[in-house]
Amino acid sequence: MHVPFCRRRCRYCDFTSADFDSDLARQVVAALVAELDRRAPARARPMRTIFIGGGTPSILPVRLLETLLENVARRRSRQTEFSVEANPDSLSKETLAMFRTFGVNRLSIGVQSFVDKELRVLGRPHSARQAREALARSRAAGLENVSADLIYGIPGQTLESWRFSLQQAVDADVKHVSCYCLSYPEGTPLANDLAAGRVKEMEEDVQRESYELAIEVLRDVGLRQYEISNFARAGCMCRHNITYWKNEAYIGIGPGAASYVGGCRFTNVPEIARYVAKIGFGPDAIASSEELVGWQHMAETLMLMLRMRRGVLRQPFRRRFGVDPLEAFENVFQKHRQYGLVNISPRSIRLTPQGLFVCDSLFSELVTQKDPSTRLS
Repeated sequence: MHVPFCRRRCRYCDFTSADFDSDLARQVVAALVAELDRRAPARARPMRTIFIGGGTPSILPVRLLETLLENVARRRSRQTEFSVEANPDSLSKETLAMFRTFGVNRLSIGVQSFVDKELRVLGRPHSARQAREALARSRAAGLENVSADLIYGIPGQTLESWRFSLQQAVDADVKHVSCYCLSYPEGTPLANDLAAGRVKEMEEDVQRESYELAIEVLRDVGLRQYEISNFARAGCMCRHNITYWKNEAYIGIGPGAASYVGGCRFTNVPEIARYVAKIGFGPDAIASSEELVGWQHMAETLMLMLRMRRGVLRQPFRRRFGVDPLEAFENVFQKHRQYGLVNISPRSIRLTPQGLFVCDSLFSELVTQKDPSTRLS
């Protein structure tokens, strides 16, 4: 579920979001609840996982947040992983207590850095002190499964300041860490600064060192890397995201939200006012759809599953698609195996540590290959 409001947009963000407006927020929450009722009736079987993201869901006023959580919570069971995203500056004791009341059992906090200078470069609305306090407050409220998002590759960031941010997350005893390399989406303020020479992109070799440092620091304290950018203690992997990486079914609620059901992927209109209007006056807010079949379905599934450290298990893949992944995409895999980027065994195909950092070229070749096998033609 996508809640499309922020206190202010970060300088690197191109997601569907808007500055908070109370009237529009009421309309959006009503539309979210209406779409949820249509797509996932409360009488249906409970969801395995629920993820409310944004934007910043925790920015909603208490009454609106309560309305949203109450309606979502009807779809959960005691076994459901129920995650909510939050920013450090919007996590009050009252909000955290409400999360507990409605069964939220996983909190993903957008820390990004524990260095104030780096937070200012990113345009984040919080300080390093607020980030530390939010993590401590979440634990004190009884939310044990807390994840911290961190960014490396920030202009002006050093290996030493990156190590400091990693260590601060470790000291906060989080159970999960996501480490993303900063990107510069076209049209964002940070991309404009880069083009104008006001900031300088971190050199690729330093980005690689930062990535390797994250793996080392987090591994040494028991946070195991289970996906390209994600690290977790035992039992605390994000089950919701694993659904994406397995290319399994999910329902997306909200403006710009994507769903994947029955081999068909469809996406809602991204414009917030248009989304509200479509939900209010029509059966859905779908803007586009496509059916994934044959080699395209296989290629996308491989691309997603290879993000996980265990890679693609060949026998389950064969049962799912009727063909071994190596047989279907042999040229791509053998080429990258020669470069030391892929490990191929009778049981699995997975990226090597070197391949994790430069996986985009392999992924691109998988999804653009037009004739993976004469067997599939």
